Amino acid sequence: MAKFIDNAEMCEHFAGEWDENDKARQREITQAIEQSCGAAQQQLKRLSVKYAKQPEIMKVIDDNANDAVRSFRKQG
Repeated sequence: MAKFIDNAEMCEHFAGEWDENDKARQREITQAIEQSCGAAQQQLKRLSVKYAKQPEIMKVIDDNANDAVRSFRKQG
């Protein structure tokens, strides 16, 4: 759960930086987004299944599943 929260936070952070940098920095940010958002999205799916019948844990998961995680689409 802690790794999911960390990845979700990093995903949201890098998604918010995307338009503010030069092309070289944008490539770095794109890689960080793919890594953190992709991991968080996979973890979200697994945790949602694992804890589906535990509402308190599902609330924590839902509270940390930000828009960047939910809307991530792998490039390529």
